[in-house]
Amino acid sequence: MGILVAFLSAFSFASANILIKKGIKDDEGAEIGFLTCVMINTVLLGLLFLIALGVKGFVFQISWTATFIFILAGMLTTGLGRLTAFASIPILGPSRSSAIKNGSPIFTLLFALFILNETINLPSLYGIALLIAGLGLQGWYLFRQHDQSTKGVHRQWLGYALAIISALGFGVGQGVRKQGLLILDDIFYGAFMGALASLIFYLIYKALRGQLRGDKPIYDFGNRYFLAAGVMTSLGPFLFFLSASLTQVTYAGVIAGTEPVITVLLSALFLKGQEELSRTLWLTMALVIAGSAVIAMTA
Repeated sequence: MGILVAFLSAFSFASANILIKKGIKDDEGAEIGFLTCVMINTVLLGLLFLIALGVKGFVFQISWTATFIFILAGMLTTGLGRLTAFASIPILGPSRSSAIKNGSPIFTLLFALFILNETINLPSLYGIALLIAGLGLQGWYLFRQHDQSTKGVHRQWLGYALAIISALGFGVGQGVRKQGLLILDDIFYGAFMGALASLIFYLIYKALRGQLRGDKPIYDFGNRYFLAAGVMTSLGPFLFFLSASLTQVTYAGVIAGTEPVITVLLSALFLKGQEELSRTLWLTMALVIAGSAVIAMTA
């Protein structure tokens, strides 16, 4: 069950990526869409936490250690991970940036094995290898694509560093979420605190850049695509928390890491002319599905 929920989490984030692309109207649309989504995340996940709290009779035993860990997870994933991903795209281009982000499950895997002391049986290890091979194949394909937005050679290393930090933030952040659940098994509270931390992190970032005050809007609640993306990005972390509570983060993190591949597939299906259903994509999907099936049957 945890494997299926992890896939639903990846699908939610991938759907949000497509919705944000459809909602972007100008060069600053991505940042406006991102902040709009994070604000919606905080409201929806906050309401969900309050509803769950009410069902339990408003009985809640807070753990400050778990709270700190949930906040750290939110800052690593939605905060640092998304921020550095956005920053790397103008330098490397979207294809190379996405290719490097494909490596985030490896960081989750290492965190789970060496920090959380999780173990993997041999059949599941084969499944993980198939899945990571699929992500690696798609990453190689994307990396070889030429992006018109790619800057000069002197800025390449900065772009690569930002993309690696993004992959590291997402990968480690997923493992940190599981660590918080081991202390306080409350997926509603964990998801809400992560969203709130991400919002505060991003608002501070915008304030330091002097972009909170100005003539240009920093969010857009009138954009129906951004609103829908906000709902999907609220489901994404909540479903990952649920998945991590049902199975090892070793498996949940690798499955959730298929988000970039699912994004490419959805883009080919719904954003005509922006992606193509190449043989590489079909082979990638075959490896991802095979690896996921092996994990689901043996985990």
